[in-house]
Amino acid sequence: MAIKPILKEELANSLKIQKKYEEELDKLPKGSLIKKRLRITSMITLF
Repeated sequence: MAIKPILKEELANSLKIQKKYEEELDKLPKGSLIKKRLRITSMITLF
């Protein structure tokens, strides 16, 4: 099936975006943000 490679690509993209966000957040002055963990769910519909 072609689903697994697509999911791997999406995971790689998400990890890349997360890394960029974390790098940018590290540039902000300490104490300007509060760390909070969010649970994000995505829906994938398979036909």
